[in-house]
Amino acid sequence: MTSQSTLYLFFSELSTLLKSGIPIVKSLKSLSSSNAFNKNFRNNLDAIVRDLEKGDTFSDSIQTKEIFSLLTINMITAGEKSGNLPQICKKISELTQRNIIFKKRIFTALIYPFILLHLAILGPNAGIVVTCGLKAFIAVVAKELIFIYLSVIFIFFIYKLLNAIDITSFIMDIFILKIPVLGSFIKNYTLYQFYLSFYYLYASGSNMSYSFKKTAIFILRPRIKALIAPVLEKIIIDEPLEDALKGNKIFPVTDTNLLITGEKTGTLDEKLKELITIYEERIEHQLKILEKFLPFLIYFLVLIFAAYKIISFYISYFSKISDLIG
Repeated sequence: MTSQSTLYLFFSELSTLLKSGIPIVKSLKSLSSSNAFNKNFRNNLDAIVRDLEKGDTFSDSIQTKEIFSLLTINMITAGEKSGNLPQICKKISELTQRNIIFKKRIFTALIYPFILLHLAILGPNAGIVVTCGLKAFIAVVAKELIFIYLSVIFIFFIYKLLNAIDITSFIMDIFILKIPVLGSFIKNYTLYQFYLSFYYLYASGSNMSYSFKKTAIFILRPRIKALIAPVLEKIIIDEPLEDALKGNKIFPVTDTNLLITGEKTGTLDEKLKELITIYEERIEHQLKILEKFLPFLIYFLVLIFAAYKIISFYISYFSKISDLIG
């Protein structure tokens, strides 16, 4: 998948070019010759240009290229159908920028706890410099740091391995979604993306059933996908949204009521837009909590490690005294 920074730059520039009246083919040719993008991305743009010159639509072409997410593809499809492709490209660039900012904020929040974790290792071992020399200190510290780094790599490897298996991926997703703060944030962000795609497809002129089905496809989290499945099954056989949402276990009551009201009154696009705004505010609020929660988690781990070091020291200390007395 393409990096977030590349997507942001691409859609920002594409939006500007299209708004200025430059045709899509000429715009893509201009971007494919830019050194701002890597070779693989430029090659994909060249392939898209060839598809367009053969008569394919932009949305049809990008579906065969593994450089855009399903959400992005859905939004571009909506943009083409509605004739608002420049505006949609701008919106995609804004969403991508938001994702970049989210990641930076989480990373920044973890910097200080990360430094503290290293100090928790270096501090208790500082006395080794005096008693045994710098070489012994480096040997002890390096051993502990390597153990931590290898543990993190091992956990990440196991996670990726289990995530590749359907049943274990599903079980892990259930567990992750139940983690305080983090699970709620992931669920809300997934629903936010769902409503975003649903809105742009529906507002572009697609009917409710088609918009819902196309949107449900891009849900990647196994647990959320499984919860949406019963609703999707009813939508596929053209049941009204009110009947399809009855007894669902994924959409909150407020969301369900807004969607049903929107379908009944012919204002579904307005209600979806309202939900998007609600979730943007909710995600921002939860992100602020998450910025505090993740460092707290690391502080807790540092505290456990420091306690372990102190207890180990005194056990060894009293053991030596006991041996001397004995």
